[in-house]
Amino acid sequence: MTVRCCQCGLELSPWLRSESPLCAACGKTDGAKYVIGGEGFRRLEDVRARAQAVLAKGPHRLEPRDSEFVRGLLENSPRADKYVGVERLFVERIPQPSPHFGFVGWSRAGGRVHVAYNECIGKHSPLTRLKAALRIEVADQIAAFRSEAFAAGPVLCPVSGDVMPPAEIDHIEPDTFDALVAEFLLARGLDAASVVVVGRSDGAAVRRLEDRELASEWKDFHRERAKLRALSPAGHKRVHARRASRDAA
Repeated sequence: MTVRCCQCGLELSPWLRSESPLCAACGKTDGAKYVIGGEGFRRLEDVRARAQAVLAKGPHRLEPRDSEFVRGLLENSPRADKYVGVERLFVERIPQPSPHFGFVGWSRAGGRVHVAYNECIGKHSPLTRLKAALRIEVADQIAAFRSEAFAAGPVLCPVSGDVMPPAEIDHIEPDTFDALVAEFLLARGLDAASVVVVGRSDGAAVRRLEDRELASEWKDFHRERAKLRALSPAGHKRVHARRASRDAA
């Protein structure tokens, strides 16, 4: 990814999200705390305003510069695994729960993918960053399950009754993704803060575990323990709402 000085346009290298995208000369007079898709921003409010300006254009396929910006947002999502393989990005009118414009991606594997851009803006806890990395580490397993689930064609969601795809892959209780992560860390005497996650700040496209042996152990653990099912976006949202309500009780 090419990053340019947000003042004079001079190309900068390497890409470091935590550093200002300014050349030495311009950096003396201005500063940018966040770099998203090659653009510099001083505040998170400025990042959000940039996204809202793209949405305000109404339904359309994103232009290259806007697409690069939104892809930069997706890399910061705690669910970046959902967006692996997204080839095209659009703004569409979303009818529910109330009419609004939203970002939508399209991939060959998952079809239409709604982009929850607000979750991509902000700082994430060590546990959130770790979960994002762990999801990416097993993204190939999720993709393989998705391909197998729809090998014979469209099917109905067991929760909502909607035709799939589009679909999201759910970890069946009690072995939810969060539960598997907690068990994996506990068995190894680790906590989220002690596991080094790389990506974003070193030029990588996505977050991964620095310890590749630990990553291999996680992949084997997930392959052995995870029980997966395909749900429609509405069905997946309903299941997670039930879990959240139960956990809050």
